[in-house]
Amino acid sequence: METEELFHKLEKTVVGYEEYENAFEAHYMRTIEGLKKLVSKIQQQSLFSANESIGDIQTENLKMLMVPYLEAQVLFRIMTDRPEQVRKAHIYYLEYLKLMDHYHLLEKPLQVAAWKAMLKRHRERTNPGAGAADDDEEEESKTKNAEHPMITLARQMEDRDTKIANFKLKKTLEANLDRLRDYQDEEMKRDFYMT
Repeated sequence: METEELFHKLEKTVVGYEEYENAFEAHYMRTIEGLKKLVSKIQQQSLFSANESIGDIQTENLKMLMVPYLEAQVLFRIMTDRPEQVRKAHIYYLEYLKLMDHYHLLEKPLQVAAWKAMLKRHRERTNPGAGAADDDEEEESKTKNAEHPMITLARQMEDRDTKIANFKLKKTLEANLDRLRDYQDEEMKRDFYMT
Protein backbone atom coordinates (compact mmCIF):
# COMPACT_ATOMS: atom_id res chain seq x y z
CA MET A 1 0.00 0.00 0.00
CA GLU A 2 1.31 3.43 -0.94
CA THR A 3 2.21 5.89 1.85
CA GLU A 4 -0.49 8.42 0.98
CA GLU A 5 -3.14 5.72 0.64
CA LEU A 6 -2.17 4.23 4.02
CA PHE A 7 -2.32 7.68 5.61
CA HIS A 8 -5.85 8.33 4.31
CA LYS A 9 -7.05 4.91 5.45
CA LEU A 10 -5.64 5.42 8.97
CA GLU A 11 -6.84 9.02 9.16
CA LYS A 12 -10.38 7.92 8.28
CA THR A 13 -10.17 5.18 10.93
CA VAL A 14 -9.06 7.62 13.65
CA VAL A 15 -11.77 10.14 12.70
CA GLY A 16 -14.27 7.26 12.83
CA TYR A 17 -13.38 6.66 16.48
CA GLU A 18 -14.96 10.04 17.25
CA GLU A 19 -18.25 8.54 16.04
CA TYR A 20 -17.54 5.31 17.98
CA GLU A 21 -16.99 3.27 14.83
CA ASN A 22 -14.92 0.16 15.67
CA ALA A 23 -14.19 1.69 19.08
CA PHE A 24 -12.67 -1.29 20.83
CA GLU A 25 -9.12 -1.94 22.00
CA ALA A 26 -8.16 -4.63 19.50
CA HIS A 27 -9.02 -2.23 16.68
CA TYR A 28 -7.06 0.56 18.38
CA MET A 29 -4.02 -1.71 18.58
CA ARG A 30 -4.29 -2.54 14.85
CA THR A 31 -4.50 1.17 14.11
CA ILE A 32 -1.38 1.83 16.22
CA GLU A 33 0.44 -0.90 14.26
CA GLY A 34 -0.69 0.71 11.00
CA LEU A 35 0.54 4.10 12.18
CA LYS A 36 3.91 2.54 13.08
CA LYS A 37 4.13 1.13 9.54
CA LEU A 38 3.30 4.57 8.19
CA VAL A 39 6.04 6.19 10.29
CA SER A 40 8.47 3.57 8.99
CA LYS A 41 7.48 4.36 5.38
CA ILE A 42 7.85 8.10 6.02
CA GLN A 43 11.33 7.53 7.42
CA GLN A 44 12.33 5.19 4.57
CA GLN A 45 11.24 7.76 2.01
CA SER A 46 12.91 10.64 3.93
CA LEU A 47 9.87 12.85 3.51
CA PHE A 48 11.05 15.35 6.14
CA SER A 49 14.39 16.82 7.06
CA ALA A 50 15.35 18.95 10.06
CA ASN A 51 17.05 21.49 7.83
CA GLU A 52 14.10 22.20 5.53
CA SER A 53 11.34 24.76 5.87
CA ILE A 54 7.63 24.24 5.35
CA GLY A 55 8.04 25.57 1.81
CA ASP A 56 10.44 22.73 1.00
CA ILE A 57 7.92 20.00 1.83
CA GLN A 58 5.90 18.68 -1.10
CA THR A 59 2.21 19.51 -0.81
CA GLU A 60 1.08 15.88 -0.79
CA ASN A 61 3.43 15.19 2.14
CA LEU A 62 2.20 18.01 4.40
CA LYS A 63 -0.55 15.84 5.83
CA MET A 64 2.07 13.36 7.07
CA LEU A 65 3.02 15.92 9.72
CA MET A 66 -0.21 14.87 11.48
CA VAL A 67 0.94 11.30 12.15
CA PRO A 68 2.16 11.92 15.75
CA TYR A 69 -1.15 13.62 16.49
CA LEU A 70 -3.09 10.64 15.15
CA GLU A 71 -0.96 8.27 17.22
CA ALA A 72 -1.69 10.30 20.35
CA GLN A 73 -5.42 10.30 19.59
CA VAL A 74 -5.51 6.52 19.37
CA LEU A 75 -3.29 5.94 22.42
CA PHE A 76 -5.58 8.15 24.51
CA ARG A 77 -8.44 5.74 23.82
CA ILE A 78 -6.66 2.60 25.06
CA MET A 79 -7.65 1.66 28.60
CA THR A 80 -5.25 -1.23 29.17
CA ASP A 81 -2.26 0.00 31.20
CA ARG A 82 -3.87 3.44 31.16
CA PRO A 83 -1.07 5.46 32.82
CA GLU A 84 1.46 4.18 30.29
CA GLN A 85 -0.86 4.87 27.34
CA VAL A 86 -1.51 8.43 28.55
CA ARG A 87 2.24 8.98 29.00
CA LYS A 88 2.91 7.79 25.44
CA ALA A 89 0.05 9.90 24.06
CA HIS A 90 1.46 12.94 25.83
CA ILE A 91 4.86 12.31 24.21
CA TYR A 92 3.27 12.03 20.76
CA TYR A 93 1.30 15.25 21.29
CA LEU A 94 4.55 16.99 22.24
CA GLU A 95 6.26 15.56 19.17
CA TYR A 96 3.44 16.90 17.00
CA LEU A 97 3.74 20.33 18.60
CA LYS A 98 7.52 20.27 18.12
CA LEU A 99 6.97 19.67 14.42
CA MET A 100 4.44 22.50 14.24
CA ASP A 101 6.86 24.82 16.05
CA HIS A 102 9.81 23.74 13.88
CA TYR A 103 7.92 24.56 10.70
CA HIS A 104 6.58 27.80 12.24
CA LEU A 105 2.97 26.69 12.04
CA LEU A 106 2.34 27.82 15.62
CA GLU A 107 2.09 31.45 14.67
CA LYS A 108 -0.09 32.84 17.40
CA PRO A 109 1.80 33.80 20.57
CA LEU A 110 -0.75 31.94 22.72
CA GLN A 111 -0.18 28.72 20.76
CA VAL A 112 3.57 29.00 21.19
CA ALA A 113 3.22 29.85 24.89
CA ALA A 114 0.86 26.90 25.46
CA TRP A 115 3.22 24.52 23.71
CA LYS A 116 6.20 25.74 25.72
CA ALA A 117 4.21 25.41 28.96
CA MET A 118 3.28 21.81 28.06
CA LEU A 119 6.89 21.03 27.22
CA LYS A 120 8.04 22.55 30.51
CA ARG A 121 5.50 20.51 32.51
CA HIS A 122 6.59 17.38 30.66
CA ARG A 123 10.24 18.03 31.46
CA GLU A 124 9.40 18.71 35.11
CA ARG A 125 7.53 15.43 35.33
CA THR A 126 10.32 13.45 33.72
CA ASN A 127 13.08 15.38 35.55
CA PRO A 128 11.62 16.75 38.85
CA GLY A 129 13.12 19.99 40.14
CA ALA A 130 14.56 21.12 36.81
CA GLY A 131 13.95 24.81 36.17
CA ALA A 132 11.70 25.27 39.20
CA ALA A 133 13.71 28.14 40.70
CA ASP A 134 13.37 30.30 37.57
CA ASP A 135 9.63 30.50 37.65
CA ASP A 136 8.68 30.95 41.32
CA GLU A 137 7.46 34.54 40.86
CA GLU A 138 5.57 33.65 37.69
CA GLU A 139 3.88 30.74 39.47
CA GLU A 140 2.85 32.97 42.41
CA SER A 141 1.09 35.45 40.13
CA LYS A 142 -0.61 32.61 38.24
CA THR A 143 -1.81 31.08 41.53
CA LYS A 144 -3.22 34.42 42.73
CA ASN A 145 -5.00 34.97 39.40
CA ALA A 146 -6.30 31.40 39.26
CA GLU A 147 -8.10 31.87 42.59
CA HIS A 148 -10.06 34.90 41.38
CA PRO A 149 -13.64 33.82 40.50
CA MET A 150 -13.92 36.03 37.42
CA ILE A 151 -10.76 34.53 35.94
CA THR A 152 -12.10 31.05 36.65
CA LEU A 153 -15.40 31.94 34.97
CA ALA A 154 -13.64 33.47 31.98
CA ARG A 155 -11.49 30.35 31.62
CA GLN A 156 -14.58 28.12 31.72
CA MET A 157 -16.34 30.23 29.09
CA GLU A 158 -13.21 30.16 26.97
CA ASP A 159 -13.05 26.36 27.31
CA ARG A 160 -16.69 26.01 26.24
CA ASP A 161 -16.23 28.35 23.29
CA THR A 162 -13.07 26.48 22.33
CA LYS A 163 -14.88 23.14 22.42
CA ILE A 164 -17.70 24.49 20.25
CA ALA A 165 -15.23 26.04 17.80
CA ASN A 166 -13.21 22.80 17.69
CA PHE A 167 -16.36 20.77 17.00
CA LYS A 168 -17.37 23.10 14.14
CA LEU A 169 -13.82 23.05 12.78
CA LYS A 170 -13.74 19.25 12.92
CA LYS A 171 -16.98 18.96 10.94
CA THR A 172 -15.73 21.47 8.37
CA LEU A 173 -12.40 19.66 8.06
CA GLU A 174 -14.09 16.30 7.57
CA ALA A 175 -16.22 17.71 4.77
CA ASN A 176 -13.23 19.44 3.18
CA LEU A 177 -11.09 16.29 3.39
CA ASP A 178 -13.52 14.38 1.24
CA ARG A 179 -13.67 17.16 -1.36
CA LEU A 180 -9.92 17.80 -1.30
CA ARG A 181 -8.75 14.25 -1.96
CA ASP A 182 -9.85 14.45 -5.59
CA TYR A 183 -9.00 18.12 -6.12
CA GLN A 184 -5.99 18.86 -8.32
CA ASP A 185 -5.06 22.46 -7.36
CA GLU A 186 -1.79 22.14 -5.42
CA GLU A 187 -1.98 25.62 -3.86
CA MET A 188 -5.41 24.89 -2.38
CA LYS A 189 -4.21 21.55 -0.98
CA ARG A 190 -1.13 23.22 0.51
CA ASP A 191 -3.20 25.93 2.22
CA PHE A 192 -5.58 23.31 3.59
CA TYR A 193 -2.89 21.12 5.15
CA MET A 194 -1.01 24.08 6.61
CA THR A 195 -4.05 25.30 8.56
